[in-house]
Amino acid sequence: MALNEQCLVTYDTRDHILDEKESLCPLISKYPFVSVLICSLGTLDQLPLEALNMVLLQFDVHSLMTSFGYFNRRARQLVPLIPEYSKITLRSPVTIRAIRSIGTGASLSLQTLWDKLHTAKCKTCGDFGEYLYLITCRRVCFDYFTNRTDYLPFVQANVLRIFELHQKHLAAISSMKSVPGCYSTSERRRRSRFTLFDYNAGMQTGLAIHGSLGAMNQHALGTWSKKATQSRCRKTINWYGSDLSTRNLKRFMGIARAGVLNARTGVPEWGLHCSACRYHWFNSRRCIGTFNWRRKLTRESFEDHTR
Repeated sequence: MALNEQCLVTYDTRDHILDEKESLCPLISKYPFVSVLICSLGTLDQLPLEALNMVLLQFDVHSLMTSFGYFNRRARQLVPLIPEYSKITLRSPVTIRAIRSIGTGASLSLQTLWDKLHTAKCKTCGDFGEYLYLITCRRVCFDYFTNRTDYLPFVQANVLRIFELHQKHLAAISSMKSVPGCYSTSERRRRSRFTLFDYNAGMQTGLAIHGSLGAMNQHALGTWSKKATQSRCRKTINWYGSDLSTRNLKRFMGIARAGVLNARTGVPEWGLHCSACRYHWFNSRRCIGTFNWRRKLTRESFEDHTR
């Protein structure tokens, strides 16, 4: 099927996710003025350019764009010359902006981001993954980030209660700072910033402290029951303390749409929806994975899908 024919049976969607926010950090950092021109990187300048690029690829995104650039003018001129960095800023600049905005760049190396931008499959189901979950930089499809608890970050109070942790344990859990704006398919707006913690990282921290899932749950349930008994208000409390539905705006706050970069051309592929599946979904009410109207396909799999 030709591309122009494919366009007739696909459609665009607006998800109200992180990369759609106009208030994201700029791509270029503002460095302080340096009156003395120090044009040396010391030992790093003794490395061949290829070796130097390999070293810089292991830098985390935050350090590369701030601390390293603050060193001197030579350092800040070198960053845009890293081939992988220049291609990311050309083909997927909003990814860098989103990472800087939510503050997850310190735990994410440029090499990891480069690899994920060339990965096509959802980490969980293996389907085409149009999105990146930027707290831990994982490829994910729409169906899984809107339905799985793995992609629902929790606020601090929920993390401490569910995994029976203390404040001192929070530093070990991957987290992000939300960006104000409109989120989720229900178009809910949040004007303040708050910290969200990754569910899986919280789970692993809890298991490391308590030894097993059973022990962790026993401790957490004991604490929760005691507080509920002592409370004057005998209201039914949601154990997770959070809306687990697909429209929970926290699911969308760490998600950015990121095309899969072609290894040869560098051109991003965004995947294709099938409007026939959309018609089938809303008219026959059959919730079978093959006919999920939000499922995305590559050009190759799209041709097989429409045969």
